[in-house]
Amino acid sequence: MDRKKIIEEYLFEGTPEEKKEKFEIAWDVRESFDSIRSGQSKTKVFEPLASRIEKDLLEEPFKITYLDWGSVYVAKREWRQDEKDRGIYAICVEKWNRGWPTIGIVRNKPFTTDTEKQIGDILSRQNFRPTQWYLGYIPIPDWNYGDLRDYYRIVLLNPLEIVDFFFNYFKQVYEIVRKTPGLEQLLDRSVEERKAQVQK
Repeated sequence: MDRKKIIEEYLFEGTPEEKKEKFEIAWDVRESFDSIRSGQSKTKVFEPLASRIEKDLLEEPFKITYLDWGSVYVAKREWRQDEKDRGIYAICVEKWNRGWPTIGIVRNKPFTTDTEKQIGDILSRQNFRPTQWYLGYIPIPDWNYGDLRDYYRIVLLNPLEIVDFFFNYFKQVYEIVRKTPGLEQLLDRSVEERKAQVQK
């Protein structure tokens, strides 16, 4: 018997009072499910991930600049326009209601400076892929939770599996930024260029 039929039988069997109670429960689940799901993602995946990144990986002057139920952003203080800014550039993990996560270096505006082109050349040699909003993101060939249902099932049953997965890829990106000769300095320079453009 398919699940829809099972649900229908559950809802429509019983006394009028039982049917009413089951209907109210089902409706409450429907209205609350998205907030429950995102809350679980934040408390079981992204808060532990941010804590681990901060404890095991980050060095000054890098700080976590943003955290929600589907993302963690890390940037230097100098990369931010103010204390509320996630970063002109940030190293981030993003996984909202889409099948595939994105882990890489994100930018706050989709325009390109000459320095960004140099950054892009360096990242392409590291097999990063650019997009309108990303200077580059790292390919993730072993992501096995493309279906949101599969992903949230793991969030509920074994969230540390997801935390470990995200952390390992984030670490790759962070270490590329820190250890690739000239890359961090180019990012610093491009931040200054962008700030100068805003001030004009």
